[in-house]
Amino acid sequence: VQRSCFDKYRHMSKNAARDFIARGLKMNPDNPPSHWYHCSVCDGFHVTKLTKEQSTAARRKVYQQM
Repeated sequence: VQRSCFDKYRHMSKNAARDFIARGLKMNPDNPPSHWYHCSVCDGFHVTKLTKEQSTAARRKVYQQM
């Protein structure tokens, strides 16, 4: 849980996460964050550079270790 949530920045809304992604596209077009996802641990929204498939696989791996 520590790695999957509490070490990450939490956005309080989908719009805040989307705005962060839009700024990332402008500031770092070569390696921008790609999407947001809802976190069931903190009930916030996190942003990742992973594809949805990679992100799902990573979360599944973390949950299996719990």
